[in-house]
Amino acid sequence: MPRFHPVDIHVGARLRQRRHLVGLSQSKLSESVGLTFQQIQKYERGTNRISSSRLYEFAKVLAVPVSYFFDEMPSNALSGRPLSGHGRKASGKSARRLSKRRTR
Repeated sequence: MPRFHPVDIHVGARLRQRRHLVGLSQSKLSESVGLTFQQIQKYERGTNRISSSRLYEFAKVLAVPVSYFFDEMPSNALSGRPLSGHGRKASGKSARRLSKRRTR
């Protein structure tokens, strides 16, 4: 089962929150930074990590400092322990790799 880092989840939630506050759709935000709306969804859920350069682009488009995405971080996020997959199941290659690991 995939694990997601609490910081990635928090940063994604802050991205979603700011996007809503400025009234942008995922499609409009994705167009402004040259991505697909599906990639924005993954960032907002915390399933994909946002690189520092991409975070900088989001900060410019959303008119906030980069630090905004880290504001109000819960203390458990700083412990660095990944959270469980929130009920998501691994599929395809990921599921096969996990299965092989468990049988070894």
